[in-house]
Amino acid sequence: MKLDEGGSEPNPDQKEADSTKNQFSLKDITAESLPAVRNLISDVMLDIPYYLSHHKPKMIEAVIHEANRIYRLWCRNNPGFHDNGRVHLVAHSLGSVMCLDILSKQPTKLPKQLDLVARKVRIDIFEFDTKSLFFCGSPAGFFLLLNKAPLIPRKGREKPDTEGEDTNGNVAGEAGIYGCLAVDNLYNVMHYLDPVAYRLNACVDVEYAAALKPASVPSATETWAQYLGSVFRGKPTAPTRNMTGLDAMPRRPTAVKMPSTVELETHNFTREEIAEKRMFLLNDNGQIDYTLHSGGGPLEIQYLNMLSAHSSYWTMRDFVRFLVMEIGRKPGKSETMNSIKAIKKAFGTK
Repeated sequence: MKLDEGGSEPNPDQKEADSTKNQFSLKDITAESLPAVRNLISDVMLDIPYYLSHHKPKMIEAVIHEANRIYRLWCRNNPGFHDNGRVHLVAHSLGSVMCLDILSKQPTKLPKQLDLVARKVRIDIFEFDTKSLFFCGSPAGFFLLLNKAPLIPRKGREKPDTEGEDTNGNVAGEAGIYGCLAVDNLYNVMHYLDPVAYRLNACVDVEYAAALKPASVPSATETWAQYLGSVFRGKPTAPTRNMTGLDAMPRRPTAVKMPSTVELETHNFTREEIAEKRMFLLNDNGQIDYTLHSGGGPLEIQYLNMLSAHSSYWTMRDFVRFLVMEIGRKPGKSETMNSIKAIKKAFGTK
């Protein structure tokens, strides 16, 4: 006896109607012309309409469940990690938008008595705290625009080198506000030719973003050995934004005394001051957007490279190296490297 999807026998009166029901898939409605372009649209662009449909809650729950399942497995094989380890997320394309939703609702601090053994895997929040969140090929900026939501830091994160800056109500926000993420550092890495990626600096403050010089992911073409060789030859290389992440002359920046909590509560901050504090609370380097450059040449070649740019992050050495650099360093803006720090122009100028 054949049962329907609900586990019951089909109604005899519906058999004739079922035989004439038209069921078609995405493959059936996709033309065969321009297969490379259509595959890109099917694999990437159509994910967004699916996410905006009634499938969204199930997709969110599935991502949270799988992330927590893997985290529990890691903790089981690495005792003590839950108490002392650090978790970093890398989110590509629509995954960044899903992280935007999840981490906007994520508690600022996890419950102290979080049982990772006895209870079922949670599907409402991550069972771990996210230190760094890396977006790549991300349309998250477009979703913030659609929701008319600014990107703001989370209040009460207690990041190193912040001295209570996130306790001021005008600077940081609370859990549940869209665009207010429970993370310490947010990075938005964009391939120069990726048509899906959008910038995020302006989502913090459009004027402050315009005052920052564009930042690039440091290139791995110049090694530390090459730099030392230039020094011994008497031709030291000057520091540039595109230099290796090891910096031209590595040194720990001078610690800057931050204002006390009382000063923060009584001081009437200007727009520029608030924007700067938000940016550093969102990323120790003082900026969020970083561009990957490759595949130049004539305009026709750039259009061809565009087709593979969105999926090229995982094979790019500069991107992988950038992840290792930022994940491996000590927390706090006093531990950042000069080559990827924000460089400001005059505020309010274009």
